[in-house]
Amino acid sequence: MKKIALHWQILIAIAISVPFGIFFYDAAPSIKWVGDIFIRALKMIAIPIVFSSLVMGVSSLGGYKDLGRLAGKTFSFYVLTTALAATVGIIAVNIFKPGVGADLNLSQNVSDIEVTSLSFKDQLISIVPENFFEDLSKGNLLPVIFFAILFGYFITKASDDNKKILSGFFDAAFEVFMKMTLFIVKFTPIGVFAIVSNIVAEQQGDTTRLYSIISSLGLYTLVVWGGCIIHGAIVLPSLVYGFTKLNPYKHIRQMSVPLLTAF
Repeated sequence: MKKIALHWQILIAIAISVPFGIFFYDAAPSIKWVGDIFIRALKMIAIPIVFSSLVMGVSSLGGYKDLGRLAGKTFSFYVLTTALAATVGIIAVNIFKPGVGADLNLSQNVSDIEVTSLSFKDQLISIVPENFFEDLSKGNLLPVIFFAILFGYFITKASDDNKKILSGFFDAAFEVFMKMTLFIVKFTPIGVFAIVSNIVAEQQGDTTRLYSIISSLGLYTLVVWGGCIIHGAIVLPSLVYGFTKLNPYKHIRQMSVPLLTAF
C-alpha cells in the first residue's frame, strides 16, 4: 500500500482527535503524557538546529559584505511581508469585527498580577547575551541567533586550518540534528492526537459548552482563515512574481508538503 504522507497523517490525527476528546474525555488525560513528550522533544531540538544551521550558513558566506547584503535583504523582506500581513488583518477585523459580544466563559477575578514591559531600547540590549550558555539553556532564541551569527562570521576570519575544522564540525552537527529532527517529526501525528484530544476533553464532556465556544469563535476563525488565504494566495504570490518573474502557483505546488505540514 502506498504510504500516507506525513501531512495527511497529521490532518487525519486532528480529525480523529476531536470526536475522541468529546466522547472519551475520561480517557484523554491518560495519553496527555504523549503530547507532553512530543512538545518537549521539539523544544529539545529547536535551539541546537537553529544554532548549528546559522553558524554553518554564515560561515559559508565568505565575508562581511555577503553577510550584510543577505541580512539586509532578509530583514527588508521580513518587514515588507509583516506590514502587508498586518494590513490585511486590520482591514478584515474592521470590516467583520469578529469576536464582538462573544462570551467564552474565560472571565476571572484576578489580583496581584505583576506587569512588566520592556522599552525598544531594552529589547535591543537583551539581544546581546550576557551569558550565552544561560540563554542557550533557557531557550532564549534571539540572543542565541545573535551569538550564532557572530560566531559564524568570525569563523571566516580564523586561519585556514581552524576554519576547515570548525566548518566541518558544524556541518556534521547540523546533519546529525536534522536526522534527529526528522525522527521526532515522524511522531507528529501521535503527538498532535494526544494534544488536541486533551484540549477538547478539558470541556469535561460538556458538548453544549464546546459547541457554544465553537460557534462564538466561528466568525473569528473564518476571518483568520480568510486573511491567511488572501495573504498566502494573493499577496505572497504577487511578491514571488514581482521579484522573480516565476510562476507563483507552480512555486506553491512545489512547496505543498512543507506548507501543509506547517498548517
